[in-house]
Amino acid sequence: MSKPDRKQSLSRAEVPRLENRSPSTFLPDYSVAIVEAVRQPLVLLDAGLRVLVANAAFYRSFGVTAAETRRRSLFDIAHSRWDSPELHAVLARLQHRDIAFENHEVRVLIDGSARVYRLNARRLGASDQDSETILLAFDDVTEQLRVDERLRELARMEAIGQLAGGVAHEINNQMTVLSGFLAFVTRGFSPDNPLRNDLRHAERAAEHVVYVTRQLLNFSRKQMIKREIIDPWTMLQGMRTLLGRVIGEHILVDLIRKGEVRAVQFDPSQLAEVFINLALNSRYAMGRTGTFEIALSPVQVDARTSDPDNGFSSQPPGRYVRFEVRDTGTGMDEATSRRIFEPFFTTKPIGEGTGLGLASVLGAVTQNGGFIRVESEPGAGTTFIIELPEVPRGAEGPGERVTSEELSSGSETIIVADEDEGVRTFIGRALGDLGYTVLQARDGEDVLRLFSEHPSEVRLVLTELVMPRGDGREVGERMAARAPDVPVLYMSAYTESEVTRRRLLTTVDAFLPKPFSPSLLAERVRAALDGTNHHPSGQVDVPSR
Repeated sequence: MSKPDRKQSLSRAEVPRLENRSPSTFLPDYSVAIVEAVRQPLVLLDAGLRVLVANAAFYRSFGVTAAETRRRSLFDIAHSRWDSPELHAVLARLQHRDIAFENHEVRVLIDGSARVYRLNARRLGASDQDSETILLAFDDVTEQLRVDERLRELARMEAIGQLAGGVAHEINNQMTVLSGFLAFVTRGFSPDNPLRNDLRHAERAAEHVVYVTRQLLNFSRKQMIKREIIDPWTMLQGMRTLLGRVIGEHILVDLIRKGEVRAVQFDPSQLAEVFINLALNSRYAMGRTGTFEIALSPVQVDARTSDPDNGFSSQPPGRYVRFEVRDTGTGMDEATSRRIFEPFFTTKPIGEGTGLGLASVLGAVTQNGGFIRVESEPGAGTTFIIELPEVPRGAEGPGERVTSEELSSGSETIIVADEDEGVRTFIGRALGDLGYTVLQARDGEDVLRLFSEHPSEVRLVLTELVMPRGDGREVGERMAARAPDVPVLYMSAYTESEVTRRRLLTTVDAFLPKPFSPSLLAERVRAALDGTNHHPSGQVDVPSR
């Protein structure tokens, strides 16, 4: 007669005695010691999923105590304490002795905090199945997943930046032609001609396309800081449509001006990025409906000492332009308000935010000499208060642009190189009207050929930076070797920051960004011929962030 196996011979009366034993008698001492020594959350279960022993990391991570779990089923505890369908499914399968779990991802909501674990389950052998133990090892990967998502977000931004660069280059090339010929047509009508006003609307639309294109490009790139004196109210009005697209069609965008507001000095693309980031933040807080408001007002600030709780470092007295950016969203409690400017801090779920938006807002404002603080209460919305130093009266910048009759003329011979025939035609027409002789080239090789044919006549080369068969930089280097007294003026549909980032030029002193008007073209060409080219902004570039 064969010997019965252990499972068949174990009576039901014996099982309670087995289950009632303490972990120290049910398990070898070294097993308990190993579980307690491991830093990752570990728990040992019996065949009925009752907790035999767990380590301190398990209790700490899952918010329970040894007394609460002793001799209780982890399946029952999970259903009463943790919102986690994945963990419930794992335990249900373990009840049926299915233990095929390796790096199985489970999401657990513990006391309102979402955590993500990778679970490994192992059944530890015994002489009979009812005496087996099950080891669950949890690896908390919440922060790792957040870092991975940030890296993916940065990679997406890089890809968007590359795409935006290519799109912006082509748009700015064509807007050079469109804006240029619109200027020619407008100039042909008298000021009281109704058609002139119609054309002016077309010119404004073209200017808006250029503005939006540049903001999208700059928003997706790290750019060089180039502070300019700007009218904040005009800039906000120009951004209204873009802000509306960013924040959503069901949210009202409201701009308010309180009193006379003078100019500020700020990098235009960074200031646009500030409002775009704040709009994105408000969109998340408001959901589908609400109001996003930017109120602009002058303010006199007395000496304000350091007040970290309110977001202000020591602020010197003086006149400031105040931007109050309000939303009607859910608001924040005090603890959240204190942390919102921290890099990588976010209240959004994993995958929905990088925690970099408001940190970049703080960086941009402080880099440009401004101050920012936040006021918010749960259920009462949020207000970001930005104060920028006001530009003193009389320092707002140059006066009105010269009219077409005042444009600088000349009689020199200029080589104009661009792959786009429309751009060459526009420049040839604009400079030809001013008395210059223009030789048109399609690429770098054409430039050098034309110069070889007219070495004593050519006084300037105006070349696109990116061309086939010899780009602009190569043209400049070869011209410097052949005729160092002939200046080279570079143009590109890329922005100055993009030209610098791509290392197309080491300096932008002799650079003309597209699109440009006939008057700006005339001004820069005359300056290049006279040897007075300088950086258009008049400011020193410093790297941002």
